Amino acid sequence: MTDRGSAQGPKCSLGAALYTQMKQFRNRIAQYEDETDCVDTYGALLARCVRAAMKLQELGIGEDDIVSTCSHNHRNSCVPFLASTFIGAIPASFDPDLPQIDTISLLRLMEPKIIFVTQEALKDFEICMVKAQVKPAHIVVFGDSKGKYMNFDDFLEQKVNERQFKVYETGNPKKTAAIVFSSGTTGSPKGICLNHFTLLGAYLKKDPTKVEVTCDKVNLLYSTLYWISRVTALTSAILNGEAHVLCRKFDGRQFLEMVEKYKVTITFLPPYYFTELLEERSKNKEVDVSSLRVLITGSCHVVAKQMLDVMEAFANTLVYNIYGQSEVGGAIALLSAPEDYHFQKEKPTTVGKILGHHTWKIVDLETEQPVTGPNQKGELRLKTGNHMNGYYKMDCSGDFDSEGYFRTGDVAYYDEDDCLFIEDRVKNMFKYRGWHILPAILEGVLMEHPAIKEAAVVGTKYSLGSALYTHMKHFRNRIAQYEDETDYVDTYGALLTRCIRTAVKLQELGIGEDDIVSACTHNHRNSCVPFIATTFIGAIPATFDPALSQIDTISLLRLMEPKIIFVSQEALKDFEICIEKAQVKPAHIVVFGDSKGKYISFDDFLKPQIKEKHFKKTAAIMFSSGTTGLPKGICLNHYAMLRQSSQR
Repeated sequence: MTDRGSAQGPKCSLGAALYTQMKQFRNRIAQYEDETDCVDTYGALLARCVRAAMKLQELGIGEDDIVSTCSHNHRNSCVPFLASTFIGAIPASFDPDLPQIDTISLLRLMEPKIIFVTQEALKDFEICMVKAQVKPAHIVVFGDSKGKYMNFDDFLEQKVNERQFKVYETGNPKKTAAIVFSSGTTGSPKGICLNHFTLLGAYLKKDPTKVEVTCDKVNLLYSTLYWISRVTALTSAILNGEAHVLCRKFDGRQFLEMVEKYKVTITFLPPYYFTELLEERSKNKEVDVSSLRVLITGSCHVVAKQMLDVMEAFANTLVYNIYGQSEVGGAIALLSAPEDYHFQKEKPTTVGKILGHHTWKIVDLETEQPVTGPNQKGELRLKTGNHMNGYYKMDCSGDFDSEGYFRTGDVAYYDEDDCLFIEDRVKNMFKYRGWHILPAILEGVLMEHPAIKEAAVVGTKYSLGSALYTHMKHFRNRIAQYEDETDYVDTYGALLTRCIRTAVKLQELGIGEDDIVSACTHNHRNSCVPFIATTFIGAIPATFDPALSQIDTISLLRLMEPKIIFVSQEALKDFEICIEKAQVKPAHIVVFGDSKGKYISFDDFLKPQIKEKHFKKTAAIMFSSGTTGLPKGICLNHYAMLRQSSQR
């Protein structure tokens, strides 16, 4: 079933186009909220957006002000975003699953004038705002703020003059309309400024009086408005009068049930959902997923076997891979022509063909000269009319080459059929005996083994710190430690955060490569932090045992001459005696516990920072047992430490 939509000309704003289409499709279903079984029409959604827009104006929010949201997907999560576009403000949404370090960094960067946050995320967000030293003019809570902040319900109160509301328009379609964020795979996330034309371009190129739109399409997407995938899906759905199913987290069984319940026609699932999806589909074959016409994947490397398995499990669904980047407004390559669909099964890892509005080249990684033909790997570079305005408050000139091509940072090649293949990120690549090694390729080989569900390959250069960092990040949601004394449960993500902060604090104190960093403490949740943080910056950890005799401790202090010592409150008094007798004066002493102002408190090391440096040379110093004399310091290199760990 189709009908005709309408929109203003190409000089209208994103907000004006969205407003017009929501009004046009007011009787259509806009959203299904699975958690509450709420069905939301475009008319009801538009009314809430207009009221929210007018409330924003009452609070002094206007053109170019930054309006942020931190929320999972629910029926009102998109309202601040849409309302912002209605008044010319710039939406820049956070993801509630972002690490605190990234949230703090982005708060400092964006300095939003108003923030909408869910009740569940409020406590963590308050901590981040304090640490970022950012004070937005207004904080609005989806839910009960207990009188501390504004309640989102206040934004939904009916206005007398709603019908007189005038939506924002601009004569400059290249003006920034919204900000999304990079994934942060090669550093802290950056704010990507997208203009009105980028977000509306494909739509505005059509004659708005003759646009055919399909009204039976039902979308299911898990990403939040932090990501361009969600922003483009939301705007596209509104412009075409399509429905969205809203849910918080991916669950394989729930996904199948929602496809059946809401007759979902199109979905986007990243490859890291595939293992769970395939397991649940094999156990729930009776669930009717016949409505699902298109399953799109992308955002990271996909393994050929998994792609083929998904195609088999969803035999009546068009499954295809897509490649895009936020910096160029979304999609770069896909199999858009029906006559090309067969390539996805024949070449499971292809991301399709580069779309016609992009000018592109692949350049050699060493010479930066364009490759001369198919199957030659290099960095993909692009020119497009849809590229970003730039990074918010950051210089992006280095992201374009001398000919004006955007450096995607992706290693790619094309074959004889012009099908594009993305191998990995350039910055993920490492060299072994002169050969370029791409982790994603090795991961794909490992994933072919039936006993392996997930694989991660890192180039360590025999670097203990970089290996520990990579694996702690990969296992961030797993439990790292149970502290029996306090019943504290510590994840690798939380531990990694503390280690990074400690590493940066060490650098601030002048501790660097090959400096000796010592600790003297019993086991507790922070006892390993100085050791791990030390490896992150190339310093050398050499840890004392608090049960050592004074004679041995004095001897090792004279031998090691540590530049900084971390010591528990219980061991401090004896350690002070040993330091005095050894006539050693470390530059800094840090106490786990209350030092009563005499020394640095370890709590000072847990303040948020982002920097990190890789290291070389000696990885750690252990000590001999001293059975044949005084204990000796045994220098272990990175290779020895990593080899021992990998053989366990």
